[in-house]
Amino acid sequence: MAWAKWLIPTVTLNDELRIETQVRSLRACKDLQQIIDLSVMMLRQNHSYSEIIKNATRHIAELELREMLVESKRNP
Repeated sequence: MAWAKWLIPTVTLNDELRIETQVRSLRACKDLQQIIDLSVMMLRQNHSYSEIIKNATRHIAELELREMLVESKRNP
């Protein structure tokens, strides 16, 4: 795989349909407290996911750099 191509997200039709179903469900919700609770939960979850992605991306970049250095030593 070319460098950093794994960073490009792919969204399938099934993903799009699932997201749209969830969006419509949220838009139809009339319970303000339920929306607040969901928003708080999603904000906390998003922060956790962001940290995981940041750490994983850094680790992958380090591995790719090591691989490039090893390759450059093999093929000067």
